[in-house]
Amino acid sequence: MGFIDWAFDVAAAHPDLTGALIDVDGEWLDILLPDGRTFRFRPGQMIDKSKPEPVRRKLLDRLISIGVARAESAPSESGPSASARFESDASDASVESDASAPEAGAAFDRSSGSEFFDEAPPEDEPSAVAAERLGPLDASSGESVLAHIMPIVRSADYFVASHDHARDDSMIYVPLTPFVGAGIAIDGRDLITPMYFSDAERLGLPTDIVGFFQQALMHLRTSDLTNGQPSVQVQPGTLAGAQIFEFAGPPSYQSSWFMDVEMALTVAESLSSVHDDGLALFVPASRDLAFVVMADDPHLAPLFQYLSQAAADAESIYPLPHVVTGDGWSEWIPMNDHPAARILSKIRARSRAAIYSVQEREMRTWPNDFGRLAPFEVIRDGALTSSATRWTSLDGFGSVPDAEYIDFVRQKSPHPWDAEASDRVRLRTQVARDVWHEGLSPMHNVWPPRWNVAGFPDDAQMAALKEASTREF
Repeated sequence: MGFIDWAFDVAAAHPDLTGALIDVDGEWLDILLPDGRTFRFRPGQMIDKSKPEPVRRKLLDRLISIGVARAESAPSESGPSASARFESDASDASVESDASAPEAGAAFDRSSGSEFFDEAPPEDEPSAVAAERLGPLDASSGESVLAHIMPIVRSADYFVASHDHARDDSMIYVPLTPFVGAGIAIDGRDLITPMYFSDAERLGLPTDIVGFFQQALMHLRTSDLTNGQPSVQVQPGTLAGAQIFEFAGPPSYQSSWFMDVEMALTVAESLSSVHDDGLALFVPASRDLAFVVMADDPHLAPLFQYLSQAAADAESIYPLPHVVTGDGWSEWIPMNDHPAARILSKIRARSRAAIYSVQEREMRTWPNDFGRLAPFEVIRDGALTSSATRWTSLDGFGSVPDAEYIDFVRQKSPHPWDAEASDRVRLRTQVARDVWHEGLSPMHNVWPPRWNVAGFPDDAQMAALKEASTREF
């Protein structure tokens, strides 16, 4: 079977192309979607045919998904021809470039003519393929590997899922925030290969995390030298009506700048100086979209409404605003009456729920006896979306995730001779830690954060928790 025939078969099985008309024109795949939108591209120019079939299939599936997202209506005689810009549905603002900014359009208009991709975006390599790729390398190739390492920024679950306790191995990574981390990857033309501690040992490299990140950060900063000096390129534009400043490169590593606190401080100071000392908010939205928006921008709500639609996408990281200081990052959470508070609370709760779900699953495979691992639950809190966790009198010992609320539930005794009645109280978790500090303590060596729970509150402690249930802080 030829490559284009293989690509046709993969496209025909893609769930996003159900009901679509797929045609082969030489090296091109032409696709007409059921809603009338079209796109075309040449798989052979974007995928290395020598790669293993699962890798090629994963790359092609991703290219098709991107093509569907960016597909446009076919041009008509009465209407304007299709431009190289995709628009979301009528309820969302389109991605626009700032025509007044030099070359700003290139940062937001990522397609070209009738082709949607200039080249295939590098894909994170599956761990099994990574092991196969790195396996033949020996100590003599260690230095050449170091010359191609780059930092990658991903959500916490990406790194947590890499732990292999049977082999005492994991990706090389460090937490940047409670829910975002940075790792090390080997930069390839078609694939981004996350680096494991076992890879470093196999290559004869010292497992010095600080050294790895220093070198990776140097490569990031020197990827696009300006006047021979390390720099970061930030391009202005508009997204869903908001004025943003997007990290322009390097391609597929735009989000990596989130790990460079020093550069982020420089960017924040520069933007604040020309925006009346406004607060700069950094958003690690996805692997190739990281940007800054000012906190006083009147379009924050539609901006994050736009981002919320892609929050569950595989490319998404943690599309929430952060502020930077010399001590690092902290998430920006506005007051409840802020126009963007409602959509931010929704993204926050759902993003954290997905991360904690992976953490809970992975911790159950560890050899440690963690006791009960209470789950993270998404709840409604008036007009906002919040999170909660639940601890009962039958749970013994264990831990809870760092949710906004915690429910303490005393179960009614099943024994007829025990007259202890059921009881329940819900309060903010930070208030519960203050009131019942002897029962809730930080869980060490676990990320994202969890809290150890020692037993269940007695009657006096339950009464104190109830009394504090109306406290906000």
